[in-house]
Amino acid sequence: RAGGIAMDRMIVAFSERRDADAARFAQDTADHLEMSLRGREAPIPGLRETVSAYCNVALTFVNLHRPDEGVRYARRALELARTDTSSDRPLSQALSQLAVSLRAQGNVEEAMAVIREAHALIDRLSYDTDTDRVISRYAVLLREGQILGEDRGVSLERPAEAVAPLREALAMNEAAARR
Repeated sequence: RAGGIAMDRMIVAFSERRDADAARFAQDTADHLEMSLRGREAPIPGLRETVSAYCNVALTFVNLHRPDEGVRYARRALELARTDTSSDRPLSQALSQLAVSLRAQGNVEEAMAVIREAHALIDRLSYDTDTDRVISRYAVLLREGQILGEDRGVSLERPAEAVAPLREALAMNEAAARR
């Protein structure tokens, strides 16, 4: 519960552009998560929420221009997600966040390999609702396109290859908006 409160405070602080507070609350969130995991073995109760929280911490650090910490917490999310044999959703989320963090670090080749793994996972997943499908696929496709060739961004500078995943992500969002 304390980790959830720290995460909420992190999100509020970041949205209010209180970067020092956001970083402190991100670290508090990670510390609380680690404390809650001590001595636990798989299966870990609340694993999906824990993976998601680590991804939020990683994203906050990336957004604060601290990509090394983003990579560290995205890798922790991935480590935990790999222990969940019941679903690949946490794994695809952790892979996607790791790709974002690696890209922010300037490691675009590894980011591409990781996002391709996430893409392969989302292609195999089944979804309960169309909304779940759009949310899961959109993030991965957008990130894949950005890694391949975001205009004026850190990328592999392959914009022609970026078109397909970006076009699919846009089409999914437009279809959802029409519905």
